[in-house]
Amino acid sequence: MRTSGGTRRYSAADLDKLRRTNALIGDGINLTGIGVILSLETKTRSLLRGSLS
Repeated sequence: MRTSGGTRRYSAADLDKLRRTNALIGDGINLTGIGVILSLETKTRSLLRGSLS
């Protein structure tokens, strides 16, 4: 999202994703691997929410 002045605004979810990405880079994982991991984590959370309802 951007402000009326054109400044980029990051949501809490955006910042969490950036922190997670940075941690994975620090662990030596490449960007392709990070994409796979983030996707699997999202799917896992979705499945867990569905099974806990």
